[in-house]
Amino acid sequence: MSNSIKLDEFKQQVADMYSQRSNTYDEGDFHPRLAHRLIQHARIHNGQKVLDIATGTGLVAIEAAQLVGSEGVVGVDISTGLLKVAQQKISAAGLSNIELVVADAENLDPDNSFDRVLCCSFHDQPSG
Repeated sequence: MSNSIKLDEFKQQVADMYSQRSNTYDEGDFHPRLAHRLIQHARIHNGQKVLDIATGTGLVAIEAAQLVGSEGVVGVDISTGLLKVAQQKISAAGLSNIELVVADAENLDPDNSFDRVLCCSFHDQPSG
């Protein structure tokens, strides 16, 4: 995992909230199913370079890395807790073609180019 960033107060609260949820984030099957569905529709294939914005625990990044071969995947997130879980999963899977970066999606380095840019995010709407 590389980089550290300075976040405004709101984004730091969001990052902290997700870091606190990092150990239970993958519980259930909703997030894995959503990530798998995104990969299915993204038409990722060998040789492509993929950017996964808000990579979280790496659900999309890991599945994409298994498809692209050596070109690899860059996963970015503001939550260091989620990225630590992602790194554990990447290591357990024996993958070496994923780079995790602590980064704010609103301030990414424009010098990189990617064949696919993905973001698998779902937010519950308050009821009532």
